[in-house]
Order: sequence, then structure tokens, then C-alpha cells
Amino acid sequence: MQSGFASESLAVPALDDSFRLNGVQATAEEAPARILPAAVTRPDWHNARARLLLDLDARLDALPTDAAREDLVASLSRLLPTAPAAQIGERRAPIRSDPEASMETKDAKLQVARP
Repeated sequence: MQSGFASESLAVPALDDSFRLNGVQATAEEAPARILPAAVTRPDWHNARARLLLDLDARLDALPTDAAREDLVASLSRLLPTAPAAQIGERRAPIRSDPEASMETKDAKLQVARP
């Protein structure tokens, strides 16, 4: 090959292929697929959620006042079933082996800042 690598030494992975790397070579390994190949091309709940959030942002931006925005958020919030506080607004953060090395905790709250 022009780049100086022998083509038989190159591994060209496809989606969900797994390899064990040992510093010298990549050996293909069997691993379960994360998603069915047919599902990759179909919209799923992630796409629906993204569309919903984009539409909500557009609606909020189009409202004339903060009070109107607060009313919309409150009315939408009332439509959601209640859940324990531990399930809302929290994401698991990585657990660090050295607790002094980071301020992160096991149950760090997700905070979103808007520019």
C-alpha cells in the first residue's frame, strides 16, 4: 500500500465489530451487537426525544415573556407522572478509585447550563 502498511496487516472494522489489541495486532472477537442492523436506519425514541426538545426550544423562544415560558413549562410538567426525586435530574457519574482526586460522587446531579 502507498502508506507503507501491508494490506493484510490492516483491520477495517464494521459497526459493532470487536477486536482485542495487544500492541502488535488486532484480533477479531465475537461480541453481541449493541443494536440490530435493521434498527440502525429507523428513527427510535432518541430521535423522537431530540425532535421534541427542538420543538420545545422553538416554542419557548417564540413566547413573548419569561412568564409565558414559565406557564408553558409548568403546564407541561403537570402532564408528566410524578417520580421519586432520585430518578429525576440525576445521572450516574463514574466512581473514582481515589475519592480525594475528584469532587464527583456516585450520584452526581446533572446540571445543564445554557449559553
